[in-house]
Amino acid sequence: MGALSAVHFNPLYQMSLTASVDSTLAFFKIYDLETGVETRASPFIGSRSDEILVNCEMSSGHPNIVGLGTTDKQVYLADLRSLEKVAVLRTKGTLQSFTFLDDGTFVHTLDANGFVYVFDVRGRKPHFAHQWCDQACTGGTRIASSVNSSWIACGSDCGFVNVYQMTQTMISSNPVPDKSIANVQTAIDSMAFHPASEMLCLGSSQMPAAIRLYHLYGHQVFDNFPVCVGRLGKPTSIAFSPGGGYLCVGQSNGRAALYHISHYIDY
Repeated sequence: MGALSAVHFNPLYQMSLTASVDSTLAFFKIYDLETGVETRASPFIGSRSDEILVNCEMSSGHPNIVGLGTTDKQVYLADLRSLEKVAVLRTKGTLQSFTFLDDGTFVHTLDANGFVYVFDVRGRKPHFAHQWCDQACTGGTRIASSVNSSWIACGSDCGFVNVYQMTQTMISSNPVPDKSIANVQTAIDSMAFHPASEMLCLGSSQMPAAIRLYHLYGHQVFDNFPVCVGRLGKPTSIAFSPGGGYLCVGQSNGRAALYHISHYIDY
């Protein structure tokens, strides 16, 4: 089995999903947390044998649906109950990242050229709805949306992160960022919005301590984070706890740093 490329917990059912790359074959598995039973999905009908999963995302708005991004410029939408493909979202450029809006209405995909393709997934037949471009993007790497579906952020290979108001991206093909964050100098490969949609955490796995915390409404990067620069390794993954009281940063050395955000009482 190849290295894991993504791990997610389902928001409704007691199951977790993992995706990995094994030689040239891409697959994903589902683990039932109650029974311990592991189920491996079969290759989808019409998929190519050399396709590789680059990422996977769970949909809070559609708990039965998982999105699987491939190296073949498309995102598969699969039903977790039948493990069958239900739709294919095709992009024009090389797919880098994608995100479900938390309300389950749209999927935004980001390609290597900085173009974002928006797909309407509210009906039985998801379809292309809109296209916009990340301003001054030299190479798109990561896209993420806030829990309240009000914000969306695009990371690039030069370390820049542009933060947009969601409403502006849906009415313009060239929206102006609400903020451009330039505090990281290497490619952005992990981003996470706080559950309260007040902060954005962004990181790059190419440099030690290359992680920053941005306040969306204060329009500022916190200068006291990370607090121990010399001790934090290369960040490979970022996650906030459900109540927003904790921030966990996975590192390339196999360790995870846990930070307590004292402003939030809940876990």
